Amino acid sequence: PFIAERHLAFYTKSVEMGIPLKTENIFIRDFVNLNMGQTISKIADELLARPQFPQAIFISFIAAATPFVSFLEAKGKFTGKDYKLLLFDQDMWLMNYDGIAMIRQDWGKMDEVAIEWIAQQIKGKKDKFQKKIKPEFIVKEQ
Repeated sequence: PFIAERHLAFYTKSVEMGIPLKTENIFIRDFVNLNMGQTISKIADELLARPQFPQAIFISFIAAATPFVSFLEAKGKFTGKDYKLLLFDQDMWLMNYDGIAMIRQDWGKMDEVAIEWIAQQIKGKKDKFQKKIKPEFIVKEQ
């Protein structure tokens, strides 16, 4: 139930800020069953081949973030200088980089709520699960 809330928060804020969301700028990939490094390099190569490299990039799968940043650095593109990056979850290594912001949710609270949801399922409750955990926005202070 938590990933959907994060995506809703992102897309809601994008619309509020007037950021155009075009389908050709949304990359949906199965990072679990595909070679992640190869998949990320293809996405990065496609972005680099465009006439204008994007000013801002959003990655919703945290495990893809570090390889993506590293690949772009190898190609001469740097966060904070060439583009800004927004991530779900927190990556301590990337916290040292300029131009990166993160949206995270309290994992301890998520575990508690997940256990509560599982307990409801075991008890046979059919009610829609209504718990929400507000995401926290993390931006490195300059």
